[in-house]
Amino acid sequence: MSNPAERVVEELVSAGLVDPARSGDARSVVAHALADPGAPGAAAPGRRTGTRSRLVEIAGYAGGALVMAAVGLFLAQEWSSLSGAAQVGALAGIAVVLAVAGVAVSRVGGGPAVMRSGRDEVRRRLASALLVGAAVAAALAVNRQVELLLDDEFSDWPTLAGVVTLIVLGIAAYAFAPSALALVVIAAAGFQGVITGWVLPDRLEASSVWQGLTLMVLGAVWLGWAETRGFREDAVGRTIGVGYLLFGAQMILVEGSYANLAYALTAVVAVAGFVLYVRTVAWPYLVAGVLGITLVVPEAVIDWTGGALGPAGAVLVAGLTLLGAAVVGLRVRKEAGDAPDQPPAEQQPRDSGHRVGTAS
Repeated sequence: MSNPAERVVEELVSAGLVDPARSGDARSVVAHALADPGAPGAAAPGRRTGTRSRLVEIAGYAGGALVMAAVGLFLAQEWSSLSGAAQVGALAGIAVVLAVAGVAVSRVGGGPAVMRSGRDEVRRRLASALLVGAAVAAALAVNRQVELLLDDEFSDWPTLAGVVTLIVLGIAAYAFAPSALALVVIAAAGFQGVITGWVLPDRLEASSVWQGLTLMVLGAVWLGWAETRGFREDAVGRTIGVGYLLFGAQMILVEGSYANLAYALTAVVAVAGFVLYVRTVAWPYLVAGVLGITLVVPEAVIDWTGGALGPAGAVLVAGLTLLGAAVVGLRVRKEAGDAPDQPPAEQQPRDSGHRVGTAS
């Protein structure tokens, strides 16, 4: 970790002097305190400066939204009259304009390095929003271009080409200007890519098992990256990872012959969620544990009893499961909260890197 502000905040969190849930705010304050007041992009924290920055951010979002709305209205009116090449060109032009605007915003007041250091959160979020918009427009342009090349309205290849483009450009946008928006767009594109990719081969068209397992692998990779501090937004990264895992396990249920596999995998995700919550005190893992139990117990009981419980019994099982999951979740949270603030010396470097994003 090369950022001095992040190192200071991590030490304060590990010592129990700063609430892990407020580590993001603490990082911004420390970055302002360490910054040279005369350096480009460095501004003393204060209510007036913060309000002015927020107004600038709102103006940027509003201006970008109005420009996009105007372009959207024009394209909606003229789209059918445009040739295929003109449609692709219009989408590509929008992508270029948004990308140039995003880079220009990042270079105001100190450049990308200052922006990524945490000294100018407004500029980072605005630049990221513009770059993500550029990635979406470019993906639509690629989608339309492949449609024209294949001349097959029923093909899924254009969708897959657009999704791959969005993933690649979304990752580039996140690397340049990290934001929760970029992570969400990358995750949504990854999900669509898995669904579309497994549908393309005819022999796998009806198989939801491989789709579910692939999503679970993606979720595990995503969480592994989040736990090695690959994401600036820890809570968002963890939430996306557990979402992949739970949705992947539940997708296997589409094929009834693999229901027991789906139950087993959902239960494993739930237990792993509780274990990881005790270890990291990060709320997405607690949600994964509670939600996993809430899903798998009623599903398994109703399936294994052949529906003998009836509607009332099914509702009762679901209600009891919710109550039980809530009790377990509260118990796990209490145990995690009662853990010593100062971990053993041999675990201190590892644990201190995972305390961000807790639900306190």
